[in-house]
Amino acid sequence: MSAAEARDRVREGRLRATGRLRLAARVTALAGWLAACLVAHGAASLFGRGRLVPPVFLGGAARICRVRWQIVGEPASEGALFLANHVSWLDILALAGATGTTFVAKGDLRAAPVVGWLASLHRTVFVERDARMTIAQQVAAFRHALATERFLTLFPEGTTGDGHRLLPFKSAMLSVLDGRKGGAMVQPVLLDYGPATDEIAWIGEESGLGNARRILAGAGAIPLTIHVLEPLGAGELCDRKRAAAAAHRQLSDRLARLRGAAATER
Repeated sequence: MSAAEARDRVREGRLRATGRLRLAARVTALAGWLAACLVAHGAASLFGRGRLVPPVFLGGAARICRVRWQIVGEPASEGALFLANHVSWLDILALAGATGTTFVAKGDLRAAPVVGWLASLHRTVFVERDARMTIAQQVAAFRHALATERFLTLFPEGTTGDGHRLLPFKSAMLSVLDGRKGGAMVQPVLLDYGPATDEIAWIGEESGLGNARRILAGAGAIPLTIHVLEPLGAGELCDRKRAAAAAHRQLSDRLARLRGAAATER
């Protein structure tokens, strides 16, 4: 082994050790933050204010996980359904922290250790996609959430993408919009991690635990710009397929402009 190769191995070993230290520190910080927020949630619940704590916890967790966000655009002043692209589990932490939104999630998340319980505390609407007999009940729950929450977020791609292009939207749960008469606005929301996109994107065969460990062991801030786009118009809300297509078009156009500008800057 040459002297240069030996130095490279030593350097790599030091980097791995530093990463393990960052991972341990952030996991410890997350555990402490969770404990503090659970105490706060219990106390606030005594006065009927428990619902205020989960978004504070999620936003704080996002910051511990290195995310630093800014919002571009104006969220609706009243209720709104956000249709957002999905890049990472960090999306949920940051978007809840930034806007207070609750979410629509797959039903199997409910049974996930710790995560499912936390999602329930945050009043997540769980969708049992394989339970065809309960579709009417799910739509009713969806509409109730739209009527009682300031913001509700749906990730219509149904999974995480690479952050550079949108996957096709699955419009089935947007059946809540069919026959819609007034009520919440529908706003497309683009989550853009800029130069950190490739680092944080959760795609391929990488496990959720592996992705989380990699991000928590990383160095430096993760920038996130939350682009809140124009609400869909009445004509675009006539049915779920038209709404899904209109939102997809808005988000794709904004993403293409951002990626084009980044390529030009380079």
